[in-house]
Amino acid sequence: METGSNPPQNNTEAKLKVGDVIGDRYRIEAELGQGGMARVYKVLDLELEEEIALKLLTSGLAWKPEAVEQFKQEIRLARRIVHQNVCRIYDFNRWEGMPFVTMELIIGDTLAERLAAGSIGGLGERLTIFRDVLAGLRVAHSLGIVHLDIKPENIVITADNRPVVMDFGIAHEIDPEGGGGGLERFGTPSYSAPELFMGEDTDHRSDIYSLGILLFELAAHRQPFVGSPEGVIQAHVSQPAPRVQSFNPDVPLPIDRAVDRMLAKEPGQRYSSVDEVLAELAEIRLSSIGRTVLFAMGDRHLQALMAHHMKAVGLVPRCTNDGEQAIELLLKERPDLVLVDTEVSKIDGLRIIEMLRHFPHASDLPVVMLSATRNPAYAAYANQLEVKQLISRPVESRALARQLRDMMKAS
Repeated sequence: METGSNPPQNNTEAKLKVGDVIGDRYRIEAELGQGGMARVYKVLDLELEEEIALKLLTSGLAWKPEAVEQFKQEIRLARRIVHQNVCRIYDFNRWEGMPFVTMELIIGDTLAERLAAGSIGGLGERLTIFRDVLAGLRVAHSLGIVHLDIKPENIVITADNRPVVMDFGIAHEIDPEGGGGGLERFGTPSYSAPELFMGEDTDHRSDIYSLGILLFELAAHRQPFVGSPEGVIQAHVSQPAPRVQSFNPDVPLPIDRAVDRMLAKEPGQRYSSVDEVLAELAEIRLSSIGRTVLFAMGDRHLQALMAHHMKAVGLVPRCTNDGEQAIELLLKERPDLVLVDTEVSKIDGLRIIEMLRHFPHASDLPVVMLSATRNPAYAAYANQLEVKQLISRPVESRALARQLRDMMKAS
């Protein structure tokens, strides 16, 4: 691909049309949108025969070092985040002197568009979307990355209702020795934390404030502060946020309390992590869906059988073969029982139970553990972790599903 050294003489990207090929590899299929810095195209990767997205920095900015550096910074940070609720970044390159990035193709409507169209369901669906957004940002924060522009316009809902966080254009990395420092740029005033306007240090708690605005809007069907940009900024800095229940009395008290804490003016008075927000909301059930069983199991075939037989006896399975995802599911929602196999990818079963016992909302959950190991030390440690029952594998899935149902009936 070309790496050009001289500024382009015309607005090359404005001439691009369907069928054009960028860098002898990416054939344009459609223009998806454009912003102040870049245009985004749906392209076919001719080398891999896959549809992806391509974000091309506009020619007016391509030769401004600060703009290119900002573009690169977005890529450096976003490509480190691997999660189903965050858009994947693939590669950076140049075409006719203009920087571009290839990334996961996300097709859908923004959350802002869905809200404007009234096509988002009740509070249960809205809370599910919010929890998924939290899960994606949880990974970003664990890497020291702060988004700083959380808003409905930067969340895309796919056809299968998967929320995907987009646009890390003003994200930055937190200095482990201190805060993020004052910023020269910040996101949309309606969703920005007070410290951004005051030039103070920012960290993940700045995102938590923005998430509080988002949850307020999802629950109350409006933002907490409205008016002119100047008035909204002043309200963020000095005016206490209204309570969600003052606009929607049907909102459960835990949501009202969570939003109030997320919107504290002082970062130290907010939740200290996304995990704490998830835990605060985990016990909220807005529909009667039946008794749920979260189970983590490395054997995909047995997992599928267990899910089938659980449904047959009236249980609601939440299943995964990934230990990290099991922890995420536990943070999102409190199940009625946890079934854990010792052989799970990424985080083994015993570690899952250890972590579960440290979650305030889940520390007392009944846990059943499956193990092919006959080592007495396993049994002793499982007992120490207050495992309700240790079952040796192999198991008969139909019988185990019934056993779990009876166990919950007796509790």
